[in-house]
Amino acid sequence: KVYTKKGLYIGKVYDIGIDPKFFLMTQLIIAKNILGLFPYQEKIIPKNFILEIKPDRIIIKDLDQKVPVLQPQQSPAS
Repeated sequence: KVYTKKGLYIGKVYDIGIDPKFFLMTQLIIAKNILGLFPYQEKIIPKNFILEIKPDRIIIKDLDQKVPVLQPQQSPAS
């Protein structure tokens, strides 16, 4: 579970970005979900937003700054 410093619930980590050259985490992909099946409000959080990692939660900077929101993939029109 991911929370801001102020305690706002952001979502759960469902993927991470890795730098293939150095094998370091570069970003977290976070989303809330419905019934554990349907993700929504997906966000990409850069690693420099992470303040603390605890066994039960990740704490990130408050989202006063803009955080990119992933757009749903659209199938190409035929």
